[in-house]
Amino acid sequence: MIPLSGDVANSKGIIDEKIESYSIKRGTSTLKRGLAHMLKNGVVMDVTTVEQAQIAEDSGAVSVMVLDKLPSDVEKQEVLQELQALELSKKLWIQSQYLLWQNVELVMYMKQKFCKKQMLT
Repeated sequence: MIPLSGDVANSKGIIDEKIESYSIKRGTSTLKRGLAHMLKNGVVMDVTTVEQAQIAEDSGAVSVMVLDKLPSDVEKQEVLQELQALELSKKLWIQSQYLLWQNVELVMYMKQKFCKKQMLT
């Protein structure tokens, strides 16, 4: 999401005030009128169910866009998939370390056996 003021110093349409220890950002009247002008014909709302569409139209939405999934839901799903992949990779790494350690122990055991045989002969 692109913020109106962002981190840009001296951005147009934003008034920056300091009251006591608080920093307050306000929009100028030009900015507020511009927003009202953009929204005067209504807004398009994203919905996923019939109930949401009815609520949006009752609230004054000019049109309703029905989506299979909302972008925020898709983003949450992607984050969840990334976490699951990370968890799987951790498990695989632990298993590989365990197998490696078993191989090291086996090699050490074999060396000990081999050395004992040579000492006996």
